[in-house]
Amino acid sequence: MPDIPCEREAPVARARGGFTLVEMLTVVVMAGIIMSIALPRFIWMRTRYQVDAAAQQITGDLRRARAEALRRNTSVALLKTGTTSYQVQYIGARSLPSGVQFTAGSDSVRFISFGVPATGAASFTVGASNQARLVSITASGLVRVQ
Repeated sequence: MPDIPCEREAPVARARGGFTLVEMLTVVVMAGIIMSIALPRFIWMRTRYQVDAAAQQITGDLRRARAEALRRNTSVALLKTGTTSYQVQYIGARSLPSGVQFTAGSDSVRFISFGVPATGAASFTVGASNQARLVSITASGLVRVQ
């Protein structure tokens, strides 16, 4: 009898796709370490930008109130209506960005018909967390952020 070769198939090695559990845990731990270093800085920067935006908003509204007083030849006031809101006469109600509030300063400023504050120099301070900006109005009507 002739020998019939027995054909057995050798097991075929199959390629696996994906990641092992150890690789996945390594990536998660590294991402956690990086986030714990970077996240506090991002939160601080976000707060700083919100406070800066609020100060620039108030500065713009004070300059607009001054321009309205000159244009209308009458007095125009900016009045704080709450810790996070204020109103500009002839322009309307405004509110500060989320998380930012008035922390100190005047309750109002009124520009008379030739563009200077009726009460002289004034200031508003806005802040959030440990960030604060001072918006000042000089006796001559110059508005700036410090």
